[in-house]
Amino acid sequence: MAKSASQLVQILAEVVAAEGPIHRDELGRVIAAGFHARYIGQVKTKFNDAVEAGAATHRFDVREPFVWPADMDRPPVRWRGGDNAVADASLICIEEIAEAAALVVRHEFGIPLDDLPISTLRAMGFKRVGPQLTELGRAGIQQAIAARLIAGDKSGFMVVANGSV
Repeated sequence: MAKSASQLVQILAEVVAAEGPIHRDELGRVIAAGFHARYIGQVKTKFNDAVEAGAATHRFDVREPFVWPADMDRPPVRWRGGDNAVADASLICIEEIAEAAALVVRHEFGIPLDDLPISTLRAMGFKRVGPQLTELGRAGIQQAIAARLIAGDKSGFMVVANGSV
């Protein structure tokens, strides 16, 4: 990676703007692969220095373990059903799952809490939902409730929370 620190920060900012929020390690692998390098040793050190420099200059935000576009409060919901889509639960931010849950609730006009995690993950394109993804789904639902995106109604269904968009 024969780029100056400022050039690397610029590249990071562009990738984060297009792909963020993105897990810090996934961002490192994407950047390294773009230079036909492996995300280890000096490459990883230079990358980490650039992430810290970019965050310090407000080019993007680091909310460990994810790197977010500086102006993003709510992440987009991405399709995870493609061949190259990130499917590892540890690489997907909980806020994206919360947003997806809110979309499912809005689309279904309510759904039982127990059905919501799997329905949310399926709506995002996941074909197989194992224990790690199920746990991420549950955590995302709790995040959506805490953020007041969704709430339970009197009949036990999760619905769009009052005032939620």
